Amino acid sequence: MKVIELEKEAPQLLDLLRLARQEPILLVTADGEEFVVSEADDFDFEVEQLRSSMSFQRFLEARASETETLGIDELESLLDTEVGNADSERSDAPDETPEMFARSIFHRKGPSPDTNS
Repeated sequence: MKVIELEKEAPQLLDLLRLARQEPILLVTADGEEFVVSEADDFDFEVEQLRSSMSFQRFLEARASETETLGIDELESLLDTEVGNADSERSDAPDETPEMFARSIFHRKGPSPDTNS
């Protein structure tokens, strides 16, 4: 990370952007405040969207409060049973999404993540 002390030098915005394409830049003001300039990527954008999503935050809170867990052996057995039942019962059934299948196995009633709000 390149450090630029703004008290000693005042680069132009386009110069900062050019530098930030190469590596993150730490700008330090005369009074010690620090700011980072870096190139944003899709992951950073998605993280920020999820942080600002109230419904996703509610989903995380609900998940954090769950106390019931399954051991790996229990889960494996449950999946084997459900997949076997699914194969025999749903030969003519419409295709399910993986989320629908998981919900049918675990019978979760809690909120589902919704990143659109």
